[in-house]
Amino acid sequence: MNRFFFLSVLTVLLWVSLGISASVTDEVAYGWASQGSGTTGGKGGKVDTVDGSASSALSTINTLLKGASAEIVFLKGTLAGTIKFGSNKTLIGLHGAQINPGTIDCDGDSNIIIRNIILRDAACTTYGGCKGGSDALHVISQANHLWIDHCDIADGQDGNFDQTHAVDYVTVSNCIFSYSDTSKPHRFSNLVAASDGDSGEYAITWSYNWWWKNVYERMPRFRYSKSHIVNNLYTSSANLYCIGVGYKGMPLIVNNAFVGVNQPIDLRAECDPTLAESHGNLFTNCVGNTVTSGKAFAPSYKMDTLANPTTLANSVGTAFTTNGVLGVMNASQVEGFVRANAGATLFTTHAPVGVMDGPILNQKSSKFQVRGEALYVNSLNGGRINLSVYDLSGRCIFSKTNSVVALGTAAIGMGITRPGTYIYKVSLNKSESGMGKFIVQ
Repeated sequence: MNRFFFLSVLTVLLWVSLGISASVTDEVAYGWASQGSGTTGGKGGKVDTVDGSASSALSTINTLLKGASAEIVFLKGTLAGTIKFGSNKTLIGLHGAQINPGTIDCDGDSNIIIRNIILRDAACTTYGGCKGGSDALHVISQANHLWIDHCDIADGQDGNFDQTHAVDYVTVSNCIFSYSDTSKPHRFSNLVAASDGDSGEYAITWSYNWWWKNVYERMPRFRYSKSHIVNNLYTSSANLYCIGVGYKGMPLIVNNAFVGVNQPIDLRAECDPTLAESHGNLFTNCVGNTVTSGKAFAPSYKMDTLANPTTLANSVGTAFTTNGVLGVMNASQVEGFVRANAGATLFTTHAPVGVMDGPILNQKSSKFQVRGEALYVNSLNGGRINLSVYDLSGRCIFSKTNSVVALGTAAIGMGITRPGTYIYKVSLNKSESGMGKFIVQ
């Protein structure tokens, strides 16, 4: 029987209109979240969609997410306020979905999946006010089996994403952590265990994440934790330190890329350095400690080597399906991959809505090719070309209309220098067209 039979007609129509495939809800968590009972979220449960613009959106989504019954909730648009999770829940943001300003709390519950959400905490202005304030995402009180994937989390008052009081079996993947500017005090992103007395297993996998800009410390900073920190990107310059190894911390730091940062690995005075292990990392223009000499732990979950990670993300921003296996790439491949795929990019193949209305072509097709900062057009007869370039928010950042190109190969300079992933749509003589993505690094 078709699995969509049980969905409401409106939900099915929404899924079809946005191109949402079943794989988004069927994908299996990997890393520590896959261990024990595993992490399936609301799989098999009722499916609902909440429009953040509705006056009742906050109360509706909290009603759907409370309790222990299985539930999958899609968020559309922007919602403000605090969302509280019960067990056996999945929250997935549609393209551009935001909780802004707002927070997410997971307090003692289990089997939770949060994907493709843009999360922004409310502003705070003083160090004390920020330190005593909220976390954008707070997981606490023995909450376990969580998968946080493809989220863009910024401007947390106390922290962007803290995990305290014996949290366990968590995977954090494909997320971006940042702060809007350096004027905000207490830019401490990710804390694991609140104090030396806050004991627990804290088995957490951090993979394919990007600590992007203006983070001062805690990327993450942990006590006790069996943290597997693999294939992450660090570019937050003018920081104090990146990874903070604290009391009884047991990190396995493998194949990450550190670019222009201070103190990539900070072995705190209270840590046991014999429990900290690192290898295969890449350090470019970094200052401070980059080595450990200890032995941490052997992950009990499935892993595989990715010889060519770009084949796993061959459409615009679409997450690859891992089938419960953590793929590990060389550190030299991390920066390009993470820049192109981290953040709330799950549905960018279908966005901007009304723009990407055709198949995504290989950017090395015979007609159109992006090289450097230019689009190259190969035309036997020449003609007139229309070109539009969009960032992943859907904003048009460059356009050429009815521009004349000569026969042969013509180059159209786009002048885009800001790092990121971009989508182009081009037509030649109104009869030949193409779409694709390119990455500026």
